[in-house]
Amino acid sequence: MKRKKSSMNVGYVLKTVLSTFSVLFLVGLLFSCKEDYAYVTPTYVSTAYDSSKPVEITAILPDSGGYKTPFVIKGSNFGNDLSKIKVIFNGDREAVLVSTNGETLYGIMPKQEDGFNEVVVTVDGKESKSPQTFRYVKVEQVSTVAGKSGVGGYTDGTLIDSRFGKISGIASVVGNNLIVCEGDDGRVRMVSIDDNKVSTLFSGFKLGQPAVTKDRTRVYVIQTVSPHAIYYFARENSWTSKRLTSGIANVTGQIHSCALDNDEKYLYFRDHNGKFGRVEIANPQNVEILNSNCGKVDKETSYLAFNPVENCFYLSLQNAQGIYKVSHDGQTVEDYAGFNSIGGKDGPRLEATLRNPAGITFDKSGNLYFCDSQGYTLRKISRIDGMLTTVAGQYQKSGGVDGLPLESTFNYPYVVCMDDEENFFIGERWGCVVRKFAVE
Repeated sequence: MKRKKSSMNVGYVLKTVLSTFSVLFLVGLLFSCKEDYAYVTPTYVSTAYDSSKPVEITAILPDSGGYKTPFVIKGSNFGNDLSKIKVIFNGDREAVLVSTNGETLYGIMPKQEDGFNEVVVTVDGKESKSPQTFRYVKVEQVSTVAGKSGVGGYTDGTLIDSRFGKISGIASVVGNNLIVCEGDDGRVRMVSIDDNKVSTLFSGFKLGQPAVTKDRTRVYVIQTVSPHAIYYFARENSWTSKRLTSGIANVTGQIHSCALDNDEKYLYFRDHNGKFGRVEIANPQNVEILNSNCGKVDKETSYLAFNPVENCFYLSLQNAQGIYKVSHDGQTVEDYAGFNSIGGKDGPRLEATLRNPAGITFDKSGNLYFCDSQGYTLRKISRIDGMLTTVAGQYQKSGGVDGLPLESTFNYPYVVCMDDEENFFIGERWGCVVRKFAVE
């Protein structure tokens, strides 16, 4: 079989890399120097892991790339049981592994931070650090998913023809779908990206940011004003609305968001009077107030979010220009970011300035992302070093420009969520549109 020009093989390789045979074929292509050759199916003897010998790494190919780049790690004593092998990039990003023969590992690159990142192979609990780093290169883009920037309304239909009111909540659910809440208009919408469709699931009362289960098959919303009825939407019910309870007893302040912890037995909330509490989902009449004075009293919107990596909550307060860190039991409330003069200054989180922080979400490493609503930006706080940086948008420059993140513009970005691929979706309150911040 004659080899065609290399430019014609790239697409084929990428499409078939998930099969073991195709990955082996890729290796043959990578190391062939000849323009024409006769392909011979490679043969090898698979060797088991020997715990008395070290795990060694001799090479990583290629030495740079981005998300979903196929890679090869050469070395020895990897063994032939993929269930016992892990390849970790940049400290906590685990790769998808395809196959191994004991001396060669084949896998797909996970998302990670820009830079020259450490690579560690673990076999049956024994770690080996590569002497070579991998240069990860991010490709980032902001795009419009649904609606038209600056044009509000109420229209179901295709993504481009749909119209939204002021968006107050957003959640990513299974099937590449989004649940979008329009608080002032009391509507819950389904944005089906793959089906190019927007539909209405519910209309009834003012509501804010929903909480979504880890498997993304169920979403809870709380009525903003008293009596605080709770509804849920589940895939098992074709996303039709179901009422969990008609109200939350002894809570009179406005509730703009809710959150689930790792156990998902309780729905947590914080009202604008400072009450931090939870509702037992299996028995919604069981309401516990964990802290009656959780942060400053602020009648403006506050957004609560749970960080599963740190097992605690974070709470944004718009008028206070800051973000609190709240312990899981609600007893400890500490300043986490901002609480300085109003502004858009990046830097160490307690020295940075914020401009009406609103919706919060977290990536898989536990880094915090939030909408700085009147700064018109999406910002990030690193869990490792506490640095606060602007990742998308331009400070106080309103608009609907797509493109490179720091050249794009937003119109009052208000709420944000992340999907399983670590793409971020932003709901705009004044722009009345759903945007996407993708890291490929």
